[in-house]
Amino acid sequence: MIHSRFKQVFIILFIIALSNFLPLFESQTVFAESTPEKQCYASNIPVSLTPGGPVNQLVYGELCLPKGKTPSTIQLLLHGITYDHNYWDFPGFDGQYSYVDAAIKSGYATLNIDRIGSGKSSHPLSTSIDMASDAWVAHQLVQALRGGKVVGPNGSIAFSKVIEVGHSYGSHISMEEATRYQDVDGIILTDPVRGFQSSTLEKVELTLNLYPASLDPKFGLLGQDLGYLTTRPNTRYQSFMKPGEVDSAVIDQDEKLKQTLTTTEITSLLVSLNTVQDIRVPVLLVMGEKDYLFCGSEADCSTPESVTNIEKPYLGPNVPSIDAYVLNSAGHDINFMKNNQDWFTYALNWTDQHFGTQN
Repeated sequence: MIHSRFKQVFIILFIIALSNFLPLFESQTVFAESTPEKQCYASNIPVSLTPGGPVNQLVYGELCLPKGKTPSTIQLLLHGITYDHNYWDFPGFDGQYSYVDAAIKSGYATLNIDRIGSGKSSHPLSTSIDMASDAWVAHQLVQALRGGKVVGPNGSIAFSKVIEVGHSYGSHISMEEATRYQDVDGIILTDPVRGFQSSTLEKVELTLNLYPASLDPKFGLLGQDLGYLTTRPNTRYQSFMKPGEVDSAVIDQDEKLKQTLTTTEITSLLVSLNTVQDIRVPVLLVMGEKDYLFCGSEADCSTPESVTNIEKPYLGPNVPSIDAYVLNSAGHDINFMKNNQDWFTYALNWTDQHFGTQN
């Protein structure tokens, strides 16, 4: 009797413990894609939300390589709030809005992810997702890429150079990760400038366009808690793209592909905006000239020099080099501007000059 009860208790405890580590046994392949120019392999990558915490979350990631080549340099792509991996690899339009395609053509590998809480990745309690957890997850991905633990089209690949490429909130994750863990070779920060201060938050239209994702037709049946937010229907252009020139079909598709953010990500972003980091690798800053979220009366984004002057004090005293590029007449979502290829080309040339595709 005692032995039987002990056995039952052991089984229950084992199941509970296993549930914390289940993703370790579920890192399954999602799909594989091959075109004349690239090979891609998507999988779920197991991570934890905190150092020493249970590895019970999955990050959806698409690892792409130039067809027939294995670069030693990879770019880890981190999207901003209310987006997922589609921001970096926007479907359709003959690849016009795909940074992934541009990077592949330049000979680089990419890992394009859905951050925790977005897209096909895990959706834990919203309060467990903030800048610290996002940076910790990014660090695990960097280590996985260096250690050959992310499976690609031809098996596992270990990359010797990792460049983080962030947009908006994703740029601040890149800075936080590079400061805390000092394990990347360079960072490309798009639309990160500090003009968006907490004192002006209530004046920004974006806050008026956010509401609980549970009230939105796209997310209402998913059971997400009230800390998950998204944009109200048909507000994407005024929230993220105005006053830039954007194809109406792109705006419509962006509405269909929209994702969520959490209230704790917003509050941690406000802290990050006023934090001096300790970046010790080359930095490229890219801004949309007309980015109404970050530029205007409080921040001049009209020239590379003005952008550098705003951001430099926050990057720390040890940054070896800072370059900047301003995309003419562009709004916040620079990937969706009709002249987006200009910044794609500049960023990839910058990467060539600093790192190259091979050792």
